[in-house]
Amino acid sequence: MKILFDNYVIDSTLSSLYASLNYPATNIQDNVLRKRYQSTRDTDTITITFAEILDVSSFYYAYTNATYLQLRLYRDYETLLYTLTITDPVELCGAHHFSLVEDVEYAEIDIVGSEGVYLGGVGLGDSVSFPDPENTWKDKLQDNSSSSENVYGSTWSDYVEPLRVHNWICRDVELEDTQYYINLYKLTGIGKPLFIDPFENNHDFMTPLYAKFTNPMDKQKNGRRWEINIDIKECR
Repeated sequence: MKILFDNYVIDSTLSSLYASLNYPATNIQDNVLRKRYQSTRDTDTITITFAEILDVSSFYYAYTNATYLQLRLYRDYETLLYTLTITDPVELCGAHHFSLVEDVEYAEIDIVGSEGVYLGGVGLGDSVSFPDPENTWKDKLQDNSSSSENVYGSTWSDYVEPLRVHNWICRDVELEDTQYYINLYKLTGIGKPLFIDPFENNHDFMTPLYAKFTNPMDKQKNGRRWEINIDIKECR
């Protein structure tokens, strides 16, 4: 499992070639995932200039109708450090992880689709690796839809797309690592949206998601090692 605690995009300077005035590139910095950036054409390039020189190992994106994405990482205006090409972007939330690219100054994202191609949130940074969840859990949903019915059985619903909810335990964690993870949680607390990739090597089993902690991350002793409890809920 990987969690992006520090999303470099948030503090970066953003621009694009053909962004709509109503949907600027800066929308991908918003906590609301579906407050999207949108191009006035069928292709565009978004430039993300970091606030400082940073190391990158993960790229997350969400809520897009793009048919092609390409990420490029640069040290300066002459040194291309890394290129990631995605020929089949997923619509809701995608994640790609790679060997750490050091001393990155800015990134470019090429986006291609139909006219008005759009993109919601983007995450760039050095994701923290956790042990994969090992406990038995339910793939729960929180449904905030409201409904009513009359005595004859007629029913009405104000539908709201359900949210994914997960309650996990990471087992067999050494004390030093346990404290490191909990200290990272303390920097975010409950409610801050994060990009989370529960099984980074098997997206067929579980897809990445944009989510928040719903309870404090805590630990419990189990023999010589520790277990960490992680409770999250999808954000949009």
